[in-house]
Amino acid sequence: MATRAAGAEDDPPDGLDEVAEALYAGDPDDFVRVRGERVKQARAAGDRRLATAVGALRRPTRSAWTVNLLAREAADELGALLDLGEALREAQQNLSGPELRRLSAERHRAVEELVRRAAALAADHGAAPSEAVRREVGQALQAALADPATGARVRASRLDKVPEYGGFGPFAASPVPEAAAPSPTATRNTASRSARDDEDDDEDTAEDTAEDTAEDTAERERRAAAAAEQTRALRQALDEATRAREEAESDLDDARTESQGAADDLAGLRELLARAEQRAAQAEAAVEHARERVETRRRAESEAREALAAIGPDPADG
Repeated sequence: MATRAAGAEDDPPDGLDEVAEALYAGDPDDFVRVRGERVKQARAAGDRRLATAVGALRRPTRSAWTVNLLAREAADELGALLDLGEALREAQQNLSGPELRRLSAERHRAVEELVRRAAALAADHGAAPSEAVRREVGQALQAALADPATGARVRASRLDKVPEYGGFGPFAASPVPEAAAPSPTATRNTASRSARDDEDDDEDTAEDTAEDTAEDTAERERRAAAAAEQTRALRQALDEATRAREEAESDLDDARTESQGAADDLAGLRELLARAEQRAAQAEAAVEHARERVETRRRAESEAREALAAIGPDPADG
């Protein structure tokens, strides 16, 4: 019996699924207010388990809300993408290079298409996403593709933050190699050796100039790559800072909700205390009134006895 009772306590309270569905389908800006209203309703109904469970629901970030919106309103398209993830995992296990390249290209196109779809849906709901939100939506879809458990969470449309994407399996960091191309350096060195053997001094000068130009080009490419890497790092830092800010705001909202709930509980207890004190005062007044009546009756009885004694014995008694 005790085991069953403990298990029942672990089960979600009745009504939580309905409340969560409504909250995560709504605008994140209204989440805290609506959650607070639902908590109050549950408390008023005497369902403290439901009130606690609803109060524990976290407000979704704007990116998570956009993914949830996509999962609700484009479920078929999302399902097709997640099916592609299963095919990719099979290709990885079978080490099928051509198939993996084909599926990877298809994955890239499908993710981009769904990101655009999610952005359009969000815009239809009056919340056109920023570039950072679009990137995080793509990150969530990649994570859902790579991990079935994450895919199930995305399908459920109740994310409060975007899942992190660490790469698609063992091939994430090492793309399937294409046919090796000759090294530009090796080609240039071969040409240089041939030129030194066959060309005159003027051609040597032209060769040196070409090599200098190639080195300048390589230097520019290195600088461009470094700038691109710095841009990527800054963009990632911005995304992380944005995500951290949204989570901090969500924590603040949760704290405010908890504080409001505690204040409501305190107000209720104070009201009960005031009523109890009022009843106690009324009872004390009633006791005092009853005591006065008893004293009055006692005095009346005593006076009657004294008057009776003064009259003397009743002649009829003789």
